[in-house]
Amino acid sequence: MLLLGVWLAVTVAGVSLFSFRVSRLVGEPPQADAPSPPAALRPALDRPLAVVLLSTNGTEITDALPMYELLAASGAFTTVTVAAERRVVPLDSALELPGIGRVPAGLGLVPHLSFVDYDRLVGRAPDLLVVPNLTHFTPETERPLLNWMQAQRGPQTTMLSICSGSRVLAAAGLLDGHAATGQHQYLDGLEQRYPAVHWQRGVRWVDDGMIITAGTLTAGIDATLHAIDRLAGRAAAVRAADAVGYTQLHRLDDPAADYAPPDAPDVGFLLHAMSGWGEDTLGVVLQEGVSETALAALLDISALNLAHAYTLSPEPGLVRSRFGLLLAPHNTFDQPRQLDRVVVLQGLTDPAAVQAQLLWAEQAGQPAAEPLISGSGAPFAYDAIIADVARHAGAAVARSDANNFAYPVEPSIVAGWPWTARVIVVPLGAMLLVFGLAVVRSVRERRLRSTTALAAGP
Repeated sequence: MLLLGVWLAVTVAGVSLFSFRVSRLVGEPPQADAPSPPAALRPALDRPLAVVLLSTNGTEITDALPMYELLAASGAFTTVTVAAERRVVPLDSALELPGIGRVPAGLGLVPHLSFVDYDRLVGRAPDLLVVPNLTHFTPETERPLLNWMQAQRGPQTTMLSICSGSRVLAAAGLLDGHAATGQHQYLDGLEQRYPAVHWQRGVRWVDDGMIITAGTLTAGIDATLHAIDRLAGRAAAVRAADAVGYTQLHRLDDPAADYAPPDAPDVGFLLHAMSGWGEDTLGVVLQEGVSETALAALLDISALNLAHAYTLSPEPGLVRSRFGLLLAPHNTFDQPRQLDRVVVLQGLTDPAAVQAQLLWAEQAGQPAAEPLISGSGAPFAYDAIIADVARHAGAAVARSDANNFAYPVEPSIVAGWPWTARVIVVPLGAMLLVFGLAVVRSVRERRLRSTTALAAGP
């Protein structure tokens, strides 16, 4: 009975904390309208044109931002974002909870061009069209997007889908007769719904002529580098990888290399989700020139760990990323909100990030901004963020994050204690409480029996 009581207490405490943390994540009010963006500009067409497609309903952040940065950093493409409308569009995390929905990433983005802008200012199909996971996609709600995509199909346009972006290409009829892959847990359903597609498993990417498709989440990084390699040459792919500190270039020659689709949530994820506490309100300072890949890594992995991330800027308005994305942070420095931890993302040499730390230091009563360094000459962003998780939540949680993002991580990055004290304090506290109550009850029962025996006499 004692063991059953302990188990029930731990479970109730864990479920209660999990529900509280999730309610904070999904209960954030909608982002206020950002100031009007600058006028749409005609992109330079002196290089091949790469378009990253966004949905006005939501786009997965890891599927979009790193791919944009790699293409822009390669120097081989003019890279732009396009959506049905030119307004702040939401970015979502990879975490989708049954009965609750997709957890937001805490950041908005203004696309460079609307469909109307693109047709007016460009007037031709792109050379590369990148289709991320559109997180709330249905053929009915995204009909304008599907129509625009189908209009871009032509002999000069390579289409690259990332993760569940393959379901968008399939719904548009663009994968029929092609070999393709996608997010691993949805492949069985895609196979049933789109039998004309030759669905492949166990690979990070599939190249079938004018169609390239990527597997789960970070597999899109390798697929994008492969697309750069094929369309612009190996030197451009190496240049892009070097610019973000990515070293796993052997995956360019073997699409099955290191691909291990994530299993169901493991004990690392579950214990942290049901018992982790403290440092779960995270401030992310945005500065001009912030890395798109580092921002995606931090916000996406933080959401998976149920940390409530607030993107922060000194003043209202849009912030330009390293390669010119128009980022719409959710908060300004002076909005009252007590944070557990504050992070600034920076490269090895990054004066703008240092200045952002100094500006944040003027906020009384808030923790100092900690630098998280990644990029060229430093660890790749997903390595840096997973290593940070290992330090703050434990190696088991970090390994779980790497597993869920289909990102093979060096063992040294996730070495150390499986969990930190703050992750296990809730179940340990619940166990001690139940044990203490059981001891008190046992002592009382013994006293009662002793008193009864004395009263009964010999």
